[in-house]
Amino acid sequence: MPSLCIASGAPVGGGTASAACAPSNAINLPGGKVAQHVKGLRLVPVALASGAAASRPARRRLALRSRGGERQEEGDFLAGFRLALGSREELLQQELLKAEEDLARLRHQLDKIEKEKESLEDILGSLNREVLEARKTRNADKEALAQLERAVVTAEAQRQEMKERLTKNESSHQEASETQKKQWSMELESEQALRAESEHRWEMLSEELQRQKEELQEEYRRLQAAYHALEEHLDSDLEEALAESKRKATEAVEQVTALEDEKKQLKEEMNSMALKAQKELGEMRGELEKAATLKLEQVEKDLEEAQAGLRDQEALAAEEANLLQEAQEETTKLKEQLMKLEVDRIALEQQFQEDVKKVESEFKSKMFAAEEEAKQAKAGQSKLEGQISALRKEAEERVHLLTNDLKSEKELRVSLEKQLEEDARKVEADLQNKTSAANEEARLLKAEKRKLESQISIVRKEAEESINKLSSDLKSEKELRVSLEKQMEEDAGKVEADLQNKTSAADEARLLKAEKRKLESQISVVRKKAEESINKLSSDLKSEKELRVSLEKQLEEEVNKVEAILQSRTLTVAEETKLLKAEKRKLQSQISVVRKEADERMKLLTNDLDAEQARRATLEKQLKEEVEKGAPGHPALQLTWLEQDRSPDGVPMAIVPVTEWPEGASLGDAEVDALHVAHHAQPRQVLGCHRLKSHESNEEGDLFVFRVWHQSLERDWEAEDLEVLLQLEGVSPPVPMRRRCAWLYEAVLRLPADWIPDEDDAAQAPVGGVLRLPRYQVLIPEQDHPLHDAFGYVGFLLAEVEIDQFQSGHFLHVADALGCHCVCAGGVYGLRFATWAPRAVFVSVVGDWNNWDGRACPMAKRFRAGKDGGFCGLWEIFVPFGELSDVPFGQKYGFKIHTLAGTDLVKMDPYAQEMEVPSDLYHSPVFNASVISSCDDSYRAKPFEWSDEAWMQAREERGQVNTALLQPMAIYEVHLSSFRRGANGELMNYRDMAKQLVEHVKALNFNWVELMALAHHPFQGSWGYQVSGYYSCYSLLGSPDDLKYLINQLHEAKIGVIMDFVPAHFCKDACSFGDFDGTATFEYEDPREGEQRQWGTKVFNFRRNEVRSFLLGAALFWADRYHIDGFRCDAVSSMIYRNFGKSEGEWIRNEHGGDSNLEAVSLLRELNNSMKEFWPGVIMIAEESTAWEGVTSLRPASSYMQNERYVVPLSHDEVANMKGSMIEKMGKKENLGFYERVRLLCALYGYQASGCGRPLLFMGQEYGQGREWNCYQSLDWHEGEEPVRRGLCVWLSDLMAVYKCHKPLHMGDDQPHQRQFPVGCKSFEWVENNPGACVIAFCRHWKGERPVMTICNFGSQYHHGYTIGSPYWGGWEVLLNSDDGRYGGRGGGPGNSAWIWSGQARPDCSDSLTLDLPACSCLVLLAPEKFQEFKATRPPAGINTTDLSCADVEYGLAEIGF
Repeated sequence: MPSLCIASGAPVGGGTASAACAPSNAINLPGGKVAQHVKGLRLVPVALASGAAASRPARRRLALRSRGGERQEEGDFLAGFRLALGSREELLQQELLKAEEDLARLRHQLDKIEKEKESLEDILGSLNREVLEARKTRNADKEALAQLERAVVTAEAQRQEMKERLTKNESSHQEASETQKKQWSMELESEQALRAESEHRWEMLSEELQRQKEELQEEYRRLQAAYHALEEHLDSDLEEALAESKRKATEAVEQVTALEDEKKQLKEEMNSMALKAQKELGEMRGELEKAATLKLEQVEKDLEEAQAGLRDQEALAAEEANLLQEAQEETTKLKEQLMKLEVDRIALEQQFQEDVKKVESEFKSKMFAAEEEAKQAKAGQSKLEGQISALRKEAEERVHLLTNDLKSEKELRVSLEKQLEEDARKVEADLQNKTSAANEEARLLKAEKRKLESQISIVRKEAEESINKLSSDLKSEKELRVSLEKQMEEDAGKVEADLQNKTSAADEARLLKAEKRKLESQISVVRKKAEESINKLSSDLKSEKELRVSLEKQLEEEVNKVEAILQSRTLTVAEETKLLKAEKRKLQSQISVVRKEADERMKLLTNDLDAEQARRATLEKQLKEEVEKGAPGHPALQLTWLEQDRSPDGVPMAIVPVTEWPEGASLGDAEVDALHVAHHAQPRQVLGCHRLKSHESNEEGDLFVFRVWHQSLERDWEAEDLEVLLQLEGVSPPVPMRRRCAWLYEAVLRLPADWIPDEDDAAQAPVGGVLRLPRYQVLIPEQDHPLHDAFGYVGFLLAEVEIDQFQSGHFLHVADALGCHCVCAGGVYGLRFATWAPRAVFVSVVGDWNNWDGRACPMAKRFRAGKDGGFCGLWEIFVPFGELSDVPFGQKYGFKIHTLAGTDLVKMDPYAQEMEVPSDLYHSPVFNASVISSCDDSYRAKPFEWSDEAWMQAREERGQVNTALLQPMAIYEVHLSSFRRGANGELMNYRDMAKQLVEHVKALNFNWVELMALAHHPFQGSWGYQVSGYYSCYSLLGSPDDLKYLINQLHEAKIGVIMDFVPAHFCKDACSFGDFDGTATFEYEDPREGEQRQWGTKVFNFRRNEVRSFLLGAALFWADRYHIDGFRCDAVSSMIYRNFGKSEGEWIRNEHGGDSNLEAVSLLRELNNSMKEFWPGVIMIAEESTAWEGVTSLRPASSYMQNERYVVPLSHDEVANMKGSMIEKMGKKENLGFYERVRLLCALYGYQASGCGRPLLFMGQEYGQGREWNCYQSLDWHEGEEPVRRGLCVWLSDLMAVYKCHKPLHMGDDQPHQRQFPVGCKSFEWVENNPGACVIAFCRHWKGERPVMTICNFGSQYHHGYTIGSPYWGGWEVLLNSDDGRYGGRGGGPGNSAWIWSGQARPDCSDSLTLDLPACSCLVLLAPEKFQEFKATRPPAGINTTDLSCADVEYGLAEIGF
């Protein structure tokens, strides 16, 4: 991301500004000091020249008269004088020789310095070469790291691919297992006789399938190993994988062949069995036929024997008739036996036929079984063939994937080669850049060398000039001596002539003595002057020696600095190399960790597969058992109602049967219907535990009804009864409850009269609320933890004193009472909700945890204490969850409200501390839910840890002693969501931009930031001025803790934070809290008062006390929770005027007939007083642009900004809404070029910072952004890299540093016309106002501090030798010149750190400054150090104070309290 390179600190200069504002991260070149020494040397000849002129004696002729007797004495005197002059000449020559020797030594020293410079350049070259080598090694390390990273990415992709394949195989196996289950169940139902053999064969097939699966898993493992080995031996592993896959395919074909052989063998066995059965049938037929033949032969044989006996007896017939008869009877018997034998034969034949049929049927059944087995074998074969084909396809796919992987690896190699080439090009470009940078540094060093050489040449020239001056002075002394000798000779001749002419010797002697005394006095004067000149020369030589020593020291310091820079750069390269090696080790460890994780993941997948197979086996077993035995039924649960029971703990309890429940014990149908449509007005009066007052109590106790209403107790009307048990405190076992309807279970018990106390008194509720814990629990056998009944917690969540403060309009801590907060009641964690909906019929809490069902959590109305206590408009409920981990932090919620009109609304929580992230940034959503915050510092166990205690303590101390407004306030206005974006244009959160914002603000030398759009607003296009969440930060940029982190970082950097606070209006969309309870709640009811149609917003009802508590509490909430240091109240004009932006008939006058909103004025006063009381040091600022008295007014220039406190803004309003950017506005009429526009913008910033008021600048204007600001785009930071714009940035940074450093520029802002002791001047005084030349100048004072004067030339004309009045005479130091080369200027006018001396008088003042004023420039000058003694006798007149047309708009709030 591009960033601005801004050198922090003030420009190089003298005095306090340069000492306090010197840049800490730049190389301090001694240009300023050398310049000062050079200017000192230039003053030497002037001083010498003035000394020589003063040493010349006035030439006066002397009339000397003496006698001849004293002529010898005069001659001796002259000879002595000549001797003295000769010695004086010798001394001067010796001094001259010493000066030449010193000059020679200085030249020798300079030669040595030049040699050292050359050696340093050689060292620099060697270091540059070492840097290049280190960079090469670092690039090699980077390339290695890149390869490692690519290997990690490849391994991760392979691992993901393997995971997907395993998942696919598992799903296919699972589908196959389900199909097999269905087939098995069908086979078991149809063919139980063949189950054993088919199961055996299927187990064999399953074992074969399992073996194939194991082989596949082994193949997967091998493939994974091959993928891991691809980093080193890709080609060989690929060939092995292909060979392995071919081998597996061959094995699969062999398995198919083996199965076909098995099929043939099975067919042969079936044929052999059929032949064997036929053979056995034939043998049985043969045996039966043989047996029948033998039986017939035996019968025939017996018959023949009987016939033979008959013939024998016929021969004796005559003799024995009886024997014949007996024979006949025997024959008859034999016939009967024959008939029996015939019947037996027929029966045997029938039995034979039946046996044949049985054998045939058995054969057929066996054949059918064999055919079924054949079919099953065919089905198994087809399955196996399908599986084998699938395996073949999978093997082909694997081969295809491997070939694709090979191709991808080749492509990867090509891309790597391309990337290496690109990296090489980048490295070459980097090397070229570094080389150019090194060349640039060498060029700068050479420039410095040239500067030093020029300075040395100047020193030489000045030394030569001084020597020439000395020689000229010696010549003048010689000429003076010669002239004196000549004059003395002439005087001696005249004396002799006079002596000859005189007649009185006494008179001549007297006159001669007098002339002698005069001559001696003159000679003493000449001697003194000669000694003074000698002393002057010696002092000058001494100063030259000191200057030489200082130059040598300065050069040594320069050499040491260059050596230190080179050493630091060498250390930096070494540190970078160490860091790169550490990163390499870190990446290697990460790669090993990734590999371990992949291995562990593979093991887990294998274990999961084994577990799935085991689970499948158990399911198959259960399926078989169910098929064999049949599934059992589910009998209905029967509850046994106990008539009477006593607990072992001694608490008497009796269960009342349903038939004996008194009337009204069970909830009526109307009540149930109201609960199920979420329209019950008083749910707490019927749910939970209540005493049945209609039944008289007796000695055994009172009747109590328990009604449990919960969402988890069935979700529809048709559900079966659950086993719900009521566990009372101190009573066992639990009592079964009766189902009344869905969600509702009831029980009636007889308990002691004191089981629950009477109704609690609301007046006794403490601050924070009180809850009476339930003495029962609800148990469901299917659940591990008890069910928490929200209606079992009886009590009050708000104290009476809190309600009093809320209704009085001064509840400053309302954020801790209303809204959503996590609390603990008796070890049970839950959420307490409270909201204000005075005209709602019914309110319930809905959210993600209860599926947004309004029946689940109905809220209770809060009535005031006492008999006459009515409904106060507040609704409250405690929703228990159990453990702290069960509380649904981060889930969305809202309030479902049933209105008087019969409609149901779902509204956000006006007191929510977190809001849902808007789904659409370009449109306002239909609903924007609130979020259960885990960052509520008043209720969570570990609040946010601040580290700004020193800042907060200093702020409070300033507020207590009322010095907060005396501190400098350089304000940088920021819209966070468009300040910076990510690389792809994504939004950055508060934490991500903290470091960049702090560094940027510090580099610009601002010490305050104003953060726009901090409060939550659903529509980003409103810039944060259509607020819906007054207690929530903007959720699009992070959590409350993230914003606290940003503010904490700003405070640690000694940067104050101002937020935009919008008490005038709020968002009117459905996603906000407009018409909260179905009617005008937070806003005025009359649209003429309750709407700002030009902005499309609702106006707060400032006369309603609950709304005043809401707004006051919001401001103090931000000061408390987020450590906000200042509030800019937006659109105050629309608050204090009823007719703001409205035509006649669209507004209502106040009770006095005026247009002022008295309720809003009183609210602002109360807001300021409360902030001053609870948070001293917090600064309140009003955006006000009308003529309200004490807020803003048009006044003449003589009372410019008198007694006002104000900010001078160049804010977001100046660069939005088709107004163009600041750079576009500069010189628009004159059609100036871009460069001149930047120079004019520099002058404007100089006027803004040095004039009265606290400067405020919107982001992006520090570098002169070209386009208009867009809230959906990041700033164009690349523009700040341009040289001209970078100069603008540096100018602004230096300007703000001077503003903070010099007290006159900020400490007298609030009293511009108050005279400052001891100078007696006003804090702000005009010095120049020249409309024709477009030049203005003013001077700022503060007590005994050195005044600061600002001169601005807003015209496009360069003024040479411009004369401006000066309030002080002497030397003025130039702190800043916007045309200096440091700021991208042309270098016109006096440079930074230069001195300007006052000169001759002007007609309107006694002293003036003459200087060059570049076009579109600003100069900031610092008055002489002893300005109190150098005050001008006639200061400049400045602006004409009688001209009332020159007026300025004043900003601030005095009467209201800002």
